[in-house]
Order: sequence, then C-alpha cells, then structure tokens
Amino acid sequence: MKTRRGTWLAVAATLLAASALYGAQEHRAKEAGLAATAKARADMPRVTANGTLLPNGWVLHPAGRQIPVGDMPLAMCLSPDGRRLLVSTGGFRPCQVVSINTDDEQVQVTQTLDQSWEGMAFGPAGDTLYVSGGGRGLLWRFGYVKSGGDLIRQEPLPVADLKGRPAPYSRDSAGGANAWVAGPAVGPDGTLYALNVPSATLYALDPTTGKARASSVTGDHPNAVAVSPEGREVWVTDQGGGAVSVFHAGTLDKVAEVPVGRQPAALLFSPDGRRLYVANSGSDSISVVDTATHTVRQTVRTSLFPQSPTGSTPDALALSPNARTLFVTNADNNDVAVVDVSARDESRVLGFIPTGWYPDAVAVAPDGKKLFVGVGKGLGTGPSSPLRGGGMVLDIYNKPGQSYGVRHDKPVTFDYISSLLSGSVSVIDMPDSAQLARDTALVLAGCPYRDALLTRTAERPAHTIIPSVVGKPSPIKHVLYIIKENRTYDQVLGDLGDGDPDLTLFGKTVTPNHHALARAFVTLDNLYCNGEVSEDGHQWCNAAFCTDWTEKVYPGNYASPSRGDAPGDDVVSASTGGYLWDDCARHGLTYRTYGEFSNFISSKDAAPVATSTQPALQGHVSLAWELASRQGKGRDFQHVDAFIDELRAGEREGKWPNYMVMSLGEDHTVGLTPNRPTPWAAVASNDLGLGRIVDAVSHSKFWPTTAIFVIEDDAQAGPDHVDAHRTVGLVISPYTKRHALDHTFYTTASFVRTMELLLGLPPMTQYDAGATPLFASFTDTPNFAPYSVLSQRTDLMAVNPGRGSGAVASARLDFSHYDRCDPDTLNRLLWHAVKGHTSVYPGPVYAARLARR
Repeated sequence: MKTRRGTWLAVAATLLAASALYGAQEHRAKEAGLAATAKARADMPRVTANGTLLPNGWVLHPAGRQIPVGDMPLAMCLSPDGRRLLVSTGGFRPCQVVSINTDDEQVQVTQTLDQSWEGMAFGPAGDTLYVSGGGRGLLWRFGYVKSGGDLIRQEPLPVADLKGRPAPYSRDSAGGANAWVAGPAVGPDGTLYALNVPSATLYALDPTTGKARASSVTGDHPNAVAVSPEGREVWVTDQGGGAVSVFHAGTLDKVAEVPVGRQPAALLFSPDGRRLYVANSGSDSISVVDTATHTVRQTVRTSLFPQSPTGSTPDALALSPNARTLFVTNADNNDVAVVDVSARDESRVLGFIPTGWYPDAVAVAPDGKKLFVGVGKGLGTGPSSPLRGGGMVLDIYNKPGQSYGVRHDKPVTFDYISSLLSGSVSVIDMPDSAQLARDTALVLAGCPYRDALLTRTAERPAHTIIPSVVGKPSPIKHVLYIIKENRTYDQVLGDLGDGDPDLTLFGKTVTPNHHALARAFVTLDNLYCNGEVSEDGHQWCNAAFCTDWTEKVYPGNYASPSRGDAPGDDVVSASTGGYLWDDCARHGLTYRTYGEFSNFISSKDAAPVATSTQPALQGHVSLAWELASRQGKGRDFQHVDAFIDELRAGEREGKWPNYMVMSLGEDHTVGLTPNRPTPWAAVASNDLGLGRIVDAVSHSKFWPTTAIFVIEDDAQAGPDHVDAHRTVGLVISPYTKRHALDHTFYTTASFVRTMELLLGLPPMTQYDAGATPLFASFTDTPNFAPYSVLSQRTDLMAVNPGRGSGAVASARLDFSHYDRCDPDTLNRLLWHAVKGHTSVYPGPVYAARLARR
C-alpha cells in the first residue's frame, strides 16, 4: 500500500533511559474468566542470556563493538588513507554524515543534513566527499581534511541537465519539485556520475558546477552506480527491472543490459575490473558478472539454507584487501555472509557473522583486520511507555450529555515507535575460521526458519485443527482476514490479560465488541506487529515480508519534517515471494478483497500467477465496498453492509470465497477535524462494524467452516508497556478456544502462517515459515454457538466542534488516507480528546538503545 506521508512535528524530549530498554513488568489480569495473573514470560521481546528476542521473532547475537549513529545507515566508505570511516544515515532521526576514527573507534565529526539517500563517494584526490541528497535534487559536498579527518561543509552541488537546468522531475514521484538523486560515483578523471531516479536518467556531471556533460536513460528504478576501475564503463542497477545497464563513460551511450536477480540493490567491482558483484535483494543472491562479456558467470545464494524462500535481503557489499573474500549484508537475516570468491568460477559461502537488526552497509579496513557494518535498526526496541510516573487513575465515561473525562496523578511517557530504532556501526575483528564457525552457529541459533518448515511445522501439537503438515486438510474452508489501523494492545485491551489500564484510550465502553470477542474466544496479549508503520505494515500483513526499498524509504516519510516519498511504485515495493492472494491463485483457491490492496500490481518478476501482470485483485474486488464511501457510507459500521450483502448472496448461491481480506480502518480516526466523527465515535464505529461482521458470519451457513483473523497493520499510534510493536489481535471461529488467555509469542507472520496452514497453502517467505502458528488458540472440538453483536453506548454520529485548538490543529492534517497526517500530532489530539485537556500528554522519550562494548 503506497501512501504519501505528511509532516511530523519535531520530537521534543531526548531523555536517556537505557534501563528501560526491555523493562516490561508483570500486570494483574483484570477480567473474570481470565487467568488471575499474567505470568512473566521468557518469550517476549527483551534481552536475555540467549540473545535479544526481536518483536518479529528473530534473535540477535551481535558481534563486535557498537558505535551509535543515526538509524538506517544508507552508505558507508573509507577515506582514501583508511583513517576514517564515513557513514551516511537516512532514517527517522535526522540525517547525518558521521566520521569515525578507525583506530580508536570514536566518532570524530557529525554533520547533520536535512535529507540524504543511498550513495557516497570520494573524489579522486581524496579531499572531497560527495553524498546523495535524495529529494533535494543535489549532491552534498564536504571537504575532507586528511591530517585531522575533519569534514568541512561546502556548497551543495545541484544536479543539472545538459542545459544547466535542474534535473527534470517526473510525475511518477509523489510531490515536490526536485529530482530524487541517487549515487554518486566518481571516475578516475574526476567525473561525477549520479542518478535522477524518477526520470530514470544517468548523468555525467562536472564536479565543479554540477552541469551534465552527458546523460542517458537507464532502466526501471535505477538506484546504484559503479564506475569500472579503468574508467571506461559506468554500470547502473535497474532495481525494478532485475538488470544492470552498462554505459560508455564518455558519451553515456548504452552498451549492454545484463539480466541479474530481482531488485538489485548494490554494485561492487573487483580491483582488476574483471568482475562486478551485484547484490540482488529480492532474490537473496549475488550475481557475479564477467565485465568483458557482460554475462553472469555465477549466482551465489546468500541465504542460510539452500531452499530458503524470500527473506534474506542482501543489500550491501565489500571486498577484503586481497579481493579473495566478499562480505554481504543479509539485512533480513541480521548477518554478514562471508563468501570465498578466490576461484574464478566457483564461489562458496564460508559462513555468517551475526549483527544487529537490519544490517545495510559494510566496509573492510585497509589492513583487513576489521569489518565495519552499518546496522539499520540497532539492537531492538522496547516498551513505548518506558518511564512511568505511577499512580494514574482513569475515570473514562460516556453518558448522555457528557464527554470523556479523566483523573490522573502523574504523567506517563512513551516513545514513538520509529524513535526506538537506533542505528549503529558494528566494529568486528575479522574472524578466523574457528571464530567464523562459532559466529555461524549464533546466526543459525537466532533464525527461526529451517527448510523443513516449508512442508511442516516445528511443533506437532494434538487437539487442534491447524495442520502441522502443509497441504493437509482442515475443517476451515473460508478465511476472513480483517486489517485495522495503528493501535497498540494497551490502547484498546489494556484492561485484559497482561495489559496496563492506565494506558487505555478506547476501553470496553468504546469497544464493547472487541472486549466481548476477546473474552468469549481468545485474548492474545503477546502479539506483535512485524511492521512499524502502515507503509511496511500492510506489506507484512499480506506478504509476511517487506522489501529493502520500502524499509529504507518509509523512515524518511515519517520523519520530522517529512522528506517526502522517494520515487517508486509497486514493482520495487512488491514482495518477490508474492501475497496471500497469489498463494491462493497458485493453489486453485478463490479470493476477494474488501478495500485492501485493491489497486496493487504485483511485481512483473513474480512467479507466473493470475495476478502478476495486472492489478493484483482485479476481478476479485468488491465493487460495492469500493463504491460505499463514494455514496456516503464510508463509516465502518455502514461499510460492512457491502460485505454482509455479499455473504447473504453467497449463502443463496452456495459459494463463498476461500480467502477474503478486508481493510477496516476507522479506528485510525480523523482526530478533532471539525464536523467529522469524534475519535471515540470513529473507534466505536470500527468496533460496531467488526461486531456486525462476526454476528453475520457466525449466524450464516458458512460459520462451521470459517475462521476470522483480526489484526492492526501496525502499532505506531500510542503507548504500550511491553513493546511498541505489541498490538490488538483476535481469532474467531467455532474451533477457537473459548474464554481462553493465550500468552504465546505471536507476530503478524504467525497470523499469515496460521491462515496458510488452515487453507493448505505453503509459506511465502522465511518469516511466515519460521513464525509460530496459533496452535494454542485453536482446538479440535468445535463450539458452533454464534456471536451476537453488542450495541454501542457511544454516539456514533457525534462530531467534533468547529472551533478550538484541536479543531485548528486537525484541520491542518491530511486524513485523505491512512498515515498521511502527522502521527505525533494526531496522537496528542487523541490523548487530550479522551483524557481531558488538563491531562499531561505522555511525550516521546529517546532511550539509549546501544552501549559500546
């Protein structure tokens, strides 16, 4: 789901709270029928003696010493003298260029930029550093002082076309007036090469003026540039086209186009120029290209296991000084693959080095004794409410003629989810063969995936209808998957299970059906989103994966201020493993969408399925659902009429799709926008819509063979005392356990895996294959008692006043689609709207996530 992002307010507080990283405490259960105490669990995101369990279910054992930098290092290079490591970051936090002393491993200089993107290069004299400016349409320039390693900011270099005009902007990109610059690379003669991504143009630039000496159209979604060592050719990745384009360095005439793997992300020449290494992020492989013949001589898989599906994501490359060993960051496996490339035609993976979360840059010291790894997301996240004032007592009510109120003693503080992602540079002493073997064992220990999971699950529990063997039948023939918007567990169900009622904004008065369904079926209080925000969250919900392009783009879209969307479309955001509807199509199952990804186009490189060359769900879209909002029936409690009507038609015809996916997102709210639904009216509408769906399905002829799964796409919009990724999830079926509390560690990918197993589908990626299915939530003894929707005590038609500070602030926000508005502003508005204007807003807190070791 590609959405533009609005502007963010600056994060005000910068309090360090290292002790709060994984400080989740036990809380007493608050509801009758549930366990008296929610037990302390080892299987929750935190640091343990056996590594750091991430909210996605993978475990970190990071090697080396950690140097904190901004999140998402996008580029890394060594100074020509090897005395400094230069790192460019481009995540949620302010963009930076950092200079690190390679001897004492101390940060020497930090320069802050208002925007950066992939690409960094030194000029041939070694005294000028060029850094990509992304949407600024320029290259940043810094003078490098060799004697002291200082960086002196110089006038930026605008990227201009042959007539000296700013590089053209393409309507393919969202908003703004500048090009989106990637690269740069520098030839031996000093010529600068850079890309304008939206217009797919390669420029040869004058290093003094930035004016183009030559230009040429490249392939689809270019993103990386490399100049051959002798300076005769320029190579460019076509990330959308699965190829590398070759140009003559002088004229930029196109020489060749070399097919490689899917979504190529990085290029690296061997010192002699005879080989070009290409990191194929979407194929989990390295293409070794013979530069003389422009052909791929080898393909080296970098995944941990030979049959691994999508999910390793190689996205950065470095060579040892003797050029015999290639180092490859596997971003989604949290490791660096060590590849022996000394033989001409037979490279082999020697082992893996464990890293922090999402490594995306790598370099080798000139003497070959140290490996430097840029880590995109640091060492994990923690609670989004790490600092507690304590003693907060809520009195939330909704009676005729009254609004919400609150009594409170002390404030609660919480982190916004993206501020919890702290990048680092890992400095790793180069391992010998014995150490590499130990490192590889740690990487394998942290990976929940194994090839055997492609055909069967790790567990084979009894008394559950979820098959442990892929393809085995189950009583479930119909799955309804409902994806909602942005709530944490504590915000909605904080009064159930391991919840914190002090953090609850939309409790049982507003969400009676959510509470009743959680109590009547299963309360999941240890469920975590794989994604951080909607842009990656919907990908994880539907594909159990998110591409490298999306992982690197979304933090800047949510930053303060927003840096705008990088140019890109479905071809680079689409998972090469496909989507649940693709999985259904491959195996002869019927499917339908109600507003979720209804205009999405799967990658043209995807496996040959019905959706690979046309809108992914074309012919399977509920037009009634799409038209409802245009007819003034866009509220969730009204919108579901379209679904219920089709359910009734299915009963008459005796046919109903095997798999249905629905976007039910009014719980996102529109803040205090004048004359629009109040926050509690919006969430109550969402609650009633869900209740009506379950009521209709459970009273239908399809109820005995149906399972309903409900989850938020992400948990970005509020505090949670366990982890910022913990979210609201429901599983509803005659075969779901009744009045149960399931503490098992689950993720978004667990939901995907469970639905696949029930429908007889194989996993699509390493993440759903390795996720724990919801075995503990299901039984083999059905209870066919239907559910009856609970009426709302909240005025669904209540609207916000046309005046007031909240109305003014909300009127400035973009609510035309999910997450286009400033989430921090929206969160503040919701807090004060529900808890009262005099309550202290739990402001964001920066917590120390990394420590030098």
